[in-house]
Amino acid sequence: MPRRFQPPVPDHLREPHEVNVPGLWNVYILGIGIAILLGLVGGSLWIAWRLLATRFVD
Repeated sequence: MPRRFQPPVPDHLREPHEVNVPGLWNVYILGIGIAILLGLVGGSLWIAWRLLATRFVD
């Protein structure tokens, strides 16, 4: 029988990858945003450190 004619399966009987978790996309986007922010801040600090090191150490 085609899937479109079957009644919907309750969440507790579904496979874990088919269960809809509310708010998961928000957590995912927040994690990506934090990773990007850390990369930008860390890269900026590294560039500033290298510029200061070449100016005052050499």
